[in-house]
Amino acid sequence: MSKTNSLPGKVTIRDAFWSAMLDQVADTVLPYQWKALNDEIEGAEPSHSVENFLIAAGLKEGKFYGARFQDSDAAKWIEACSYMMRHRAVPALEEKIDALVDVFAKVQTEDGYFDTYYQVAEPDKKWSNLAHGHELYCAGHMIEAAVAYYEATGKDKFLNIMRRNADYLCRRFGEGEGQYYQFPGHPEIELALYKLYRATGETRYFDLMKFFLFARGKSDFMLHEKEFPRDNRYFQLDYHLAHKPILEQEEAVGHAVRAVYLYAGLADYAAETRDPAAIARLEALFEDVTARKMYLTGAVGSMAEGERFSLAYDLPNDRAYAETCASIGMIFWANRMLHICPDSKYADVIERELYNGMLSGISEDGMHFFYVNPLQVIPAVAETRRDMDHVRTERVQWFGCACCPPNVARMIASLDQVVASEQEGRTYVHQYIGGEVSLRDGLRLVIAGGFPWSGKVSARIEGEGGAADLAFRIPDWCRSYTVTRGGKAVAPPLRRGYACLDGVRCGEEIGIDFAMRCEYVFANEKVSEDAGKVALRRGPVIYCVEEADNGCDLANLYLPADGPIAESVQQGGQALRVRGYRLRQADPALYTAARPELRETDIRFVPYYRWGNRGKGEMRVWLNAKF
Repeated sequence: MSKTNSLPGKVTIRDAFWSAMLDQVADTVLPYQWKALNDEIEGAEPSHSVENFLIAAGLKEGKFYGARFQDSDAAKWIEACSYMMRHRAVPALEEKIDALVDVFAKVQTEDGYFDTYYQVAEPDKKWSNLAHGHELYCAGHMIEAAVAYYEATGKDKFLNIMRRNADYLCRRFGEGEGQYYQFPGHPEIELALYKLYRATGETRYFDLMKFFLFARGKSDFMLHEKEFPRDNRYFQLDYHLAHKPILEQEEAVGHAVRAVYLYAGLADYAAETRDPAAIARLEALFEDVTARKMYLTGAVGSMAEGERFSLAYDLPNDRAYAETCASIGMIFWANRMLHICPDSKYADVIERELYNGMLSGISEDGMHFFYVNPLQVIPAVAETRRDMDHVRTERVQWFGCACCPPNVARMIASLDQVVASEQEGRTYVHQYIGGEVSLRDGLRLVIAGGFPWSGKVSARIEGEGGAADLAFRIPDWCRSYTVTRGGKAVAPPLRRGYACLDGVRCGEEIGIDFAMRCEYVFANEKVSEDAGKVALRRGPVIYCVEEADNGCDLANLYLPADGPIAESVQQGGQALRVRGYRLRQADPALYTAARPELRETDIRFVPYYRWGNRGKGEMRVWLNAKF
């Protein structure tokens, strides 16, 4: 078993936009999150994650605190630190991880079991709640963290602990006599077992991953567990992605994060085996999500009840759930699809998430977060209506259910994994993030540019002679572009959305200029929430309006959708002014026959990912269109 498409060698990021964020993650975000995991942030919801490990290890007295999956918060934090070590040393954080690993060794039981909730809070209920108990989910995140830390440092103590845990799972689950023929309610272990298989070469881990994928949907045992009433229609088998075997599932349903993690696991399997049935199913599911169930920002999972996918085109803006973790899961899935086939539609989704849906989950200071990411907020309404309880009108310091903050940190820290890949000897550039990609034969691909504010990109091969075949993604938002090679205009052939250049020699300069200008975006006519509305996009960035710039009652703003955009680009693209209109009603009556008027005004936009950094106020992505 082997993949035909893989990551190239080391990727070094030197990018005006992302390097600053990587520095912030290393210097601010990860130290802050360590304090949060140790309950040292005044005013923040407590985590108790590290304390739970100490209690389970017998090093402290106390009771388990938090959700059943509290172990996973620390695991994702370790994984984020490990990825950061590929960019720069973080010795203070490495020291903390080593000390925590010593605690992990004391937590693990003799047979390899590891889960602080069930060891401390309910030791007699292990494996009694596969639907919502999150034992396998936590094991997955711990295994991923152990693999990442081993690959970053070469230290194998943590890896060996989690290998013992994985071996325990191999004995516990499967089709053999005395084994559990069951699967996790929340997929994640599948991704982890694949990484462990790749790191160790032990096929039993791949076999267990395959078992979990294909056992799903062949049992209704989850409905017999008592976490939720059996008659709750939001938590039936489709919520768990267990209503059908995975290769028979025709559309994305259920809990959005569970779904995209499951699809990412299936994509790992498909990339490894080239199973045509799995590939076809993944392509159909990807089409369903991106063509019918995805917000303009890349967010998925529109329904708060069950944090789940709704019907096709049901994409409410103010009640959107749009969990940050779901956007990150979309990146995981799309990146794995690129390992099956380098098609620009997958990289386009990654780009949309990176600059919009994922990035909105973390504040400019790196210490405040959004769990859900609506596309419209009126604070007083959101804080009053019961059906909007999930919407936070301001970013918060931490969450009791804190899956999203460390997930954002590990996504940004692992950014080097989405830049480029190699298939059949050709290097595909998926994301225009400045830096250097190590190629074969000692060659390096150096990329420079100004994304997301400028569409100008340059690339060249460096090394001791030689040449390489390259492919550059043409973004789906780009209406026109030019390519130069050695200073001369060329028209390279397009293959699955990539401009392909053969035999690019050392020192030969490649220039690409993607026309990046403001454009209006309209929703499909079946998206009733956005009928008669328009949104603003510039390059990969989706924009929104905020009360801080435009006053309240943003629903009264109109954009002239039938003419050229009168734009003023400010702060290098981080703010826009567009000439539009505001609706004014002279009669203050609740209902009136008096005709309102539209008055010209400047409307100020900021990137959607930056909203909510200036205090509480209204926000809106979709505005009224004046045709």
